[in-house]
Amino acid sequence: MQEERFSHELESYDRDSSLEAFMMFYYKTTFCPYINHKHEWSDCNYAHRQQDFRRAPQSFYYLPEKCGYISEDGSWDQCPNELDCEFSHSLLESIYHPSFYRQSKCPDTVDNKPCYKRGDLCSLFHAVEEKTAALIAITGAPKEVSSPGFLTMYLDQVE
Repeated sequence: MQEERFSHELESYDRDSSLEAFMMFYYKTTFCPYINHKHEWSDCNYAHRQQDFRRAPQSFYYLPEKCGYISEDGSWDQCPNELDCEFSHSLLESIYHPSFYRQSKCPDTVDNKPCYKRGDLCSLFHAVEEKTAALIAITGAPKEVSSPGFLTMYLDQVE
C-alpha cells in the first residue's frame, strides 16, 4: 500500500473541491504523510491504517456492498482479489462511495442542519440541497473519472 498511487497530497484537493466531491473521491484515499507527527487521526483527511483506507473510486471500480472475504478486524488479507475486488473493503469505502454518499436522509437531522454526531463527516443528507450537491459532484467528477462509462456506472446505482 506504499505505492505512489496511494501517496497524494490531499490538501490541494480539499481546497479546490466541493465538500461532496472531496469526500467521495479523495477522503482517506492515501496514507498520511504526517504519521510520525502527533496529530488527531480522527480529524485527518488521510488514512492511518488499512481499516480506514479507501480505494479512490475514480481509479478502482467497486460497489458499496461489503466484500465477503473481509474479516471483522477489517483485514484485507483474505480477499483473493485484493485491490481489484468489486466490493468494498472498509466501512469508509461503503459510506463515501459515489452511489451511496448523501443519498439517504440522516436520522439525526434537526431543522435541515448537519447532524450533531458527525458534522461534515456524515455521509447522509440533512437537507435536499446536500443530496443535490452530491449528485452534481458526481456529474462534475475529477478529470480522471469524467469518462461517460464512469459516470454511467455510478449514476446508475444512485436511487
